[in-house]
Order: sequence, then C-alpha cells, then structure tokens
Amino acid sequence: SSYSRNRRSTIRENLRLQYIFKPGYTCNLGVTSYQILSEVESRTLGVEKKSGQGEWTTRWMPNATININKEKLMCYLYYSGTSSVPGGDRINPSLDLSNPLQLSVGNIYLRPTFTHYGNLQLRYSDRKSAFSITGSANLTLEQNALVFANWFDSKGIRYAIPVNSQSPGSNLSASIYLNTPIGKSRNFTY
Repeated sequence: SSYSRNRRSTIRENLRLQYIFKPGYTCNLGVTSYQILSEVESRTLGVEKKSGQGEWTTRWMPNATININKEKLMCYLYYSGTSSVPGGDRINPSLDLSNPLQLSVGNIYLRPTFTHYGNLQLRYSDRKSAFSITGSANLTLEQNALVFANWFDSKGIRYAIPVNSQSPGSNLSASIYLNTPIGKSRNFTY
C-alpha cells in the first residue's frame, strides 16, 4: 500500500597542497566541493509525492592542517567538513506503528546536512623526566541538522516527524591529560 524510492548521487572533489617550512613544520591547505542530488518518490494511502527532482545541492569548504612538531612541543590544528543525505528510515513516509505510544513518519522533503569539524591539540612532553601534558578541543557545527518535530494528541500519544533545523547545531568538547611519574622509582604514573 505504500513505497518510497530514493535516488542519491554525490560528487566530491578535493584539491590539497602541502608545504613543509622546515623539518617538523608542515601545512596542508585545500578546498573540498560536494554536489549532492537526493530525489525521493513515495506513495502512501494512494497519494504520490516527489521531492528533489533535479535539485543539486552544492557545498564547498576550505580545509587546513597545520602540524608543528618540535623537540618538546607539538601543535596540531585541523579544519574540514563533510556532507550527508538522510537515510531511508528518515524519508520513508509510511507511518511507523511499532510503538503505539510514539508514532513517527518520515519526511521526503529533508535536505542534506553539512558538518564542519575543527580540532586543536597541544602537547608538551619531556622524555628525560617522563612528564607530558596534552590539551585538545573539538568543535562541530552542523547546518541543516536533522531534528524531530513532536506533538501529542488528547490521549497522550506522541507523534514525530524529522525536519531540517533552521539554526545550526554545535558541539564543543575539551580535555586535558597529564602524565607524570610517581615516587623515586618512577614505576607508576598518573
């Protein structure tokens, strides 16, 4: 009684250049381009719908990696991104009745998401004393992120449909690791 068909095409181009300033100092710069086609045809309860027919989405982004590796100090900086199209379970317009208290349906009008990634790592290490400290920070920023529109009926049954968010989603995480020997024998570290 219902079906959905998704045709996806993705073209990705990369151009990268590497420059070595001197031993231990490297820089990679480039650009990446995505062209994405996501066409969906569906029929549910006799109603046929189509979306994305011939609509190519183009995304491009710079990417960079800087790596400094000196005797005791290391610095690594990275930026890149990727694009993806929604999976079949997110676009299938048939009503999912597997949980009668939480009904959901797919959305054939979903657009591809695009995620930016950034990473910074700093490390100081002294081999003689076996001491090291490492700090890192990661940032992601997602455009057209998939979120769910939810509502409840008068009987408390929840309904949900995936949609593209109007505002970007972001996530930031940071960590610090410390390693140093304990005691005169230096058999243990923390």
